[in-house]
Amino acid sequence: MSGILALVDLRGDALDIESARPHLDAIAHRGDRQPVLWSGGPAVLGHVNLPTTAEAEHEALPATFDGRHWITWDGRLDNRDDLARRLGIQLRAGEVTTDAELVAAAYAQWGTDFVEHLLGDWAVVIWDAHERRLVCAKDPLGWRSLYWAKQGNRLMAGTEPRQFFAGGFLERRPNHDYLLRFLADALQQPNTTCYDGLSELLGGQVLTAHRGCVSVHTYWDRPRTRRLPRGARPEEYVEEFRALFAEAMRARLRTNRKVGVFLSGGLDSSYIAAIAAEQGTKPLAFTVFNPATRWMDERNYAAMVVDHLGLEQQLVDISDGWSLSSAVLGDETFDSPAQPPQAPAHVALARAAAANGVGVVFGGEGADEWLTGMPAIESEVRELRLISAWRMARTRRKGNASLLFARAAYSAYLPFALRNRIRELRGRQGCPVQPFVNTHRGWKHGLTYELAGGWSDGERLRRTWVLYRQHAGLTIGWRDRWAFGVNRNELRTPFNDLRLVEFLASVPESEKRFRGRRKDILREAEYAVLPRAIPDRDDFGLYSELLVDGARRESARREAALAALARVDGVDRRAVREEVDRWLADDHEGWEPNWRAITAGAWLGTFPAPASLYRQPGQRPGPASMKRKEVITQ
Repeated sequence: MSGILALVDLRGDALDIESARPHLDAIAHRGDRQPVLWSGGPAVLGHVNLPTTAEAEHEALPATFDGRHWITWDGRLDNRDDLARRLGIQLRAGEVTTDAELVAAAYAQWGTDFVEHLLGDWAVVIWDAHERRLVCAKDPLGWRSLYWAKQGNRLMAGTEPRQFFAGGFLERRPNHDYLLRFLADALQQPNTTCYDGLSELLGGQVLTAHRGCVSVHTYWDRPRTRRLPRGARPEEYVEEFRALFAEAMRARLRTNRKVGVFLSGGLDSSYIAAIAAEQGTKPLAFTVFNPATRWMDERNYAAMVVDHLGLEQQLVDISDGWSLSSAVLGDETFDSPAQPPQAPAHVALARAAAANGVGVVFGGEGADEWLTGMPAIESEVRELRLISAWRMARTRRKGNASLLFARAAYSAYLPFALRNRIRELRGRQGCPVQPFVNTHRGWKHGLTYELAGGWSDGERLRRTWVLYRQHAGLTIGWRDRWAFGVNRNELRTPFNDLRLVEFLASVPESEKRFRGRRKDILREAEYAVLPRAIPDRDDFGLYSELLVDGARRESARREAALAALARVDGVDRRAVREEVDRWLADDHEGWEPNWRAITAGAWLGTFPAPASLYRQPGQRPGPASMKRKEVITQ
């Protein structure tokens, strides 16, 4: 985890290097070395280095290795040997070839197609001094942050939004359309952010600035599936999963820092700890608990894993870790409409890791999305394994197998838009928009967008990925800025390895539940390395008690947030109040829209009241182009 900066004059005029210094100083906390700037005519590049591999200790970026291409980057390359072989570079013992040097050589060899040859987690900026071309790119999954903005004849790229406001490159203004879409859980416009004028480069994209023109090209927009052998046994999927996960762990254990793992005792983090130990690294285990809750105390399971693997453990008490906790979270941490409910726990874990000298920590993110699997009968119907689906239906509900089979076929084959319309005609609620948000007819509600993918597996997968990136990206970005970035430790998530993601996207959904349980592939792999009580567990830790408890406890923060939100054009303040009060009283399952309302309001409270966002006294909620109705989807 490092930080990068690029500032370019698109007309070709020379830039003063000192004009870029405030933008780089804004993220100086991300590194343990002095921030470095380089200037070359119309371009200024910057780098803040937190080396988390032995090779990165030797990276003095920005740098050029051929006198033409200058590079600054934040990343880890996982296919060093293979890439060096294709480039004709020999990696000799005793000589250090950095990841950045290999990436720069790849760009010199293949141009913007170099992205197809890199494997790992990375964000990179390259300046071609001869062509006067700037190239910014991210790996396909894209969990390293990279933002950009154009102001007049200048283009800027950087790791965090705060860089753009330091020094006044951009005025810090909220994006009204983004905010309302966020509140409605609607699909966002590509590359937009919560700040007006600021764009985010997504995973699988390349930005090019050349001769005054700026363009963004997408080279990857979904996991690239492959056709697996038809009729493969579950054991074959388990074996390939084991092999790929071992490779993902081996790549992420390449580090010069002390290693830790956020160990809940659940399926995901326990397997990470087991494979790390199997490969010769025993991470320091950090386990959070809150003794006052029923569901946020998994110390018994974590203890089984620690004892079995012979690990050291650090228990982290989050008694003050309720959501919105003013004891943990300052107002500055509300720098976007989205803040994860578990934010205080993330901060507590990152602080504990830093206090124990841990520089690289492992987490289980990605496992839920790629390993859970859909209900088996519907999956079998979708895969046209109708005899198998019928047998499952008869086994699971002997008295009404025909109805169960028909429902599975209905869900698998009938377009979602038509199913949704049928529900409406029958008097049932379709895909709802939260009642306090006035929505535009052209918006697409997230769930509707995903389920309306039709019969094409590729299109369904693309939509699933778009939504996963939109939702997970907000949480990952927040943690990078306010948990790990400020504590100078790097989170690594092996379940988000590209090779593993594309394999699991290729596995039929029913095979992920081949024994009828969620994550059966992972459970089967765990029997060889963990006590049986771990893969056999059906319960899991829940943060929900601390979620509603925090919203109740932090009444001053909550009320200030709701007051800020109530003045926004397009939001019905009476409906907001009714919905939030009902949730706080009943603690019902529909917490998400209320949580979005509170965190968005807390973010708005960090701004002065802009006339462009707030309606005037007496004005009715919502612009004329908006109507209170359900979202129309395509």
